[in-house]
Amino acid sequence: MSEANYGVKGRAPCGGIGGSVPKVLAINGPILRVTGEHFEMAEMVEVNGLPGEVIAVTPHEATVQLYESTSGLSPGTAVHGTGRPMSLKLQPGLIGGIFDGIMRPLMSANSTENGHINPPPQKFTVQILAKPGQELQPGDIFAEARESAAITYKAMLPPEHSGVVTHAMPDGEYTADDKILTLETPAGKQDFTLSQTWPIRIPRPVRQKLPCDKPLSTGIRIIDSLFPIAKGGTCAIPGGFGTGKTSTQHQIAKFCNADIIVYACVIIEPTRRSQQNQGFREVGHYVTYHTAGAVSATEKN
Repeated sequence: MSEANYGVKGRAPCGGIGGSVPKVLAINGPILRVTGEHFEMAEMVEVNGLPGEVIAVTPHEATVQLYESTSGLSPGTAVHGTGRPMSLKLQPGLIGGIFDGIMRPLMSANSTENGHINPPPQKFTVQILAKPGQELQPGDIFAEARESAAITYKAMLPPEHSGVVTHAMPDGEYTADDKILTLETPAGKQDFTLSQTWPIRIPRPVRQKLPCDKPLSTGIRIIDSLFPIAKGGTCAIPGGFGTGKTSTQHQIAKFCNADIIVYACVIIEPTRRSQQNQGFREVGHYVTYHTAGAVSATEKN
């Protein structure tokens, strides 16, 4: 897997004082105080299988925020540092999925069952664009995979990676983690896949920021005529409860001239979410839900 090491430097998983395993000292909601002198800021940790992130460090202790309920945890529970920052796996196949706040897959679009799922690896029809002997620079596209009739996934060389292609797989069907390219880099030979692991705190780099000079057709005449939105721009829909903020947002998402809709919400009922996802598909759009977690019984967008 192609992985970018930013923020927390790549190193062995950390231990505690004197080589002992770090342990939980105190619990306050999702916040843990743990032992250990080798943690780093923004490092990803695991506590009893639950993911968390280091948000403060002192010479002999660290503060960890967990991204799951801490029910059942107690002082003395072991804390395992991963030696890398909290990261997401970017790969083909995300379009149409439903994920939690750290991109773990949740229920399928038409399912009402709760809980995480681990779908089998999906194979994609991949066209390898790079050839042996070709020199690649950061951001160069070395492969393409068809996600759907409208969406083509482009695999780019990660930042701070460059070299000469020594081996390229033939066109065919591959999973996101299959090694399809080998480069001879200054640090030696390195393999690349369709996927990349990227730290959530580091913005993706861009070569050029395009100007917002084209209008986004929302399909709602009052907005397009009096409150136009530019492609690549942002807009806000303020208002009190029950004034139609969410309904307007759904109408824009369903009928605007965009290829991909990313819908981010804090909480939404499974039945309503499935109905909305079906509505997007009926008008030819592809949607990825990114749910940040349930904090109340009221939907918040």
